Amino acid sequence: MIISILGRFLLEIYCSLPENMLVLITSDHGNFEDLSTKKHTLNQVPTILFGKHCTEIAKKINSLVDVTPAVLAAVDKV
Repeated sequence: MIISILGRFLLEIYCSLPENMLVLITSDHGNFEDLSTKKHTLNQVPTILFGKHCTEIAKKINSLVDVTPAVLAAVDKV
């Protein structure tokens, strides 16, 4: 249920996003796929990008440590 609420929320943001904006959503640990645990896992962390420059920025993100430099590079483009 919570995942479907999140999906609808993200769809609303996507549909109303101005052309000049970027949305980046990530986490510092991966356990979205297993909501039964509150502990950090070693699972991969999904990163969701949509909006301006999203494809270009996504290509620069291969791990959690790449998120900040990718965001800073995007800010420089605005």
